Amino acid sequence: MISDSDLDWLRSALSALRGERATTMPWVALTSLAQRGDDESRYAIDLRAMDVLGIPVVVRQPAQSPLPQLHALSARERQVAGLLARGLPNKAIARELSISVATVKDHVHKVLSKMGASSRSQIAAMLGRAVAL
Repeated sequence: MISDSDLDWLRSALSALRGERATTMPWVALTSLAQRGDDESRYAIDLRAMDVLGIPVVVRQPAQSPLPQLHALSARERQVAGLLARGLPNKAIARELSISVATVKDHVHKVLSKMGASSRSQIAAMLGRAVAL
């Protein structure tokens, strides 16, 4: 949960951003906002939201993944791991990702190896505890 002081600081930083959108972005404020998090969390800033909302979207996130092994996976391997966790067989994963079954097998092997798992069900169990891919 965000503390009252962090919430006050966030309101003032976003207020500054809203006023300067048309000409320049106050990069110092953005940098300090991104670094405002503590050891347990950090802030992510989505500047694309300015086009729709007029201000960036700021999200407080855990500093580290609840499953550190995910950091070792490539983006495609994380996709494959997520589909493995849903119980999809190789052919279904290949269809979902528009890749060959042979490529899926390579990714599955790498996912198992990098995550230190011995089976697809173990990957599913590990990812069941993870917050997000």
